Amino acid sequence: MIKLLEQAIAQNLLRPLDLRFAQMLVADENPILLFIFAYLSAQTGAGHVCLPLNIIQQDKLFDGRHTELSQAIWQKMAQPSAKEILAELNQSECVNQGHSDLPSPIILDNGLLYLQRMWRYEELVAQFFRQEQRVVDIDENQLTNVLNQLFPSVKTHAETNWQKVAAAVAITSPISIISGGPGTGKTTTVAKILAAFVMLTANEKPIIQLAAPTGKAAARLTESLGKALAQLALSEEELKWMPDQAQTIHRLLGAQPESQQVRYHRDNPLQLDILVIDEASMVDLPMMARLIEALPEHCHVIFLGDKDQLASVEAGAVLGDICRFADQGLANAVLSRLIA
Repeated sequence: MIKLLEQAIAQNLLRPLDLRFAQMLVADENPILLFIFAYLSAQTGAGHVCLPLNIIQQDKLFDGRHTELSQAIWQKMAQPSAKEILAELNQSECVNQGHSDLPSPIILDNGLLYLQRMWRYEELVAQFFRQEQRVVDIDENQLTNVLNQLFPSVKTHAETNWQKVAAAVAITSPISIISGGPGTGKTTTVAKILAAFVMLTANEKPIIQLAAPTGKAAARLTESLGKALAQLALSEEELKWMPDQAQTIHRLLGAQPESQQVRYHRDNPLQLDILVIDEASMVDLPMMARLIEALPEHCHVIFLGDKDQLASVEAGAVLGDICRFADQGLANAVLSRLIA
């Protein structure tokens, strides 16, 4: 099997790292485990969070291409059935089902095989977005007045003002997602959302931070949000509380050069009340997990992006996955009152 995996490396289907990872875990050169562990490592390196076991079939290996090599590998594994593959994984000390306290480099969860860290990241992110959202204490009448001030009605347009809807959701929900293509008004909407937060706070104003996955995206956010805020009729006092500079998520978290360590984490959370993440579709699963771990419990977080563009380079298209399951975010009755 090792010779066949070396052929796969020569054809750029696997990396030398993938083979070394599999050899480290499989002492007896079990051909099924050698291939699956190397393939899992390669799939993760290619940007996939996990390896579905249902693609471990001769005609599906390497995306159905390289049939000669796939056939040779399949023969070397003795043409295993799905039941036999599952039995080999369950017998391996390197694999557990995710509910064990024992450390394991590989997790098997509902027919999906994960590197342990990727499984942990996915669980953390899933729990964050799945959690029952806390009730935000806010005066509905005051919020309605502020929204009407920032989003004045246009008598000639009877359809729903979705920017106003987005603002109502963001202000009344700890977690909100605003997705739309270029020119749909995301930056204008978030400028008005931040203005509303400041206008609704009488005494202690909120600490607002802006971040994006890359330096270029952070610079664009700084420029575009500055222009949008300048268009609003805000007082000097209100403008004083508006953020004037975005930064990368790495810098926000205090990431250390050449290290996985960050300054801000679960035991030392970020000092902020509102966080806006632009180009959220570019945030990969590991970075999203680290960001979530660093959030204080009381904060509002607003994700901006286009779920159909700028996918993350590393593993996990978090925004796209979330948007497939997202709904409007507020009960219709509450929403009707707020945007009336």
